[in-house]
Amino acid sequence: MGGNVYDDMMPQFLETKVDTLLREGPGVLLGVLVTSHSNDPGIVVLYDGSSTDGRKMLDVRAPTNLTYFVEFKYPLSFREGLYVDVGGDVDSCVVLWYPEEDG
Repeated sequence: MGGNVYDDMMPQFLETKVDTLLREGPGVLLGVLVTSHSNDPGIVVLYDGSSTDGRKMLDVRAPTNLTYFVEFKYPLSFREGLYVDVGGDVDSCVVLWYPEEDG
């Protein structure tokens, strides 16, 4: 018997370097890993929706030439979808989430 509803599920993840619709529909965001590669911080913005027109959930800023990981003790819910807007100074972005059933 697990401690939460996700104990028997495998999280979804995707590595990207470009703006991407990661999921259509509801789910929960578990974490984000961002690697910066230039003289400026790498910035990734996550939205609840199918584009940057959705509700802004979070900005993640990785310091210059470093990797930064954000893990949520309490996952962040999204309803419409999960869209990631990847800035130009990002070398890599990995997003982890659990999908949920519509309804």
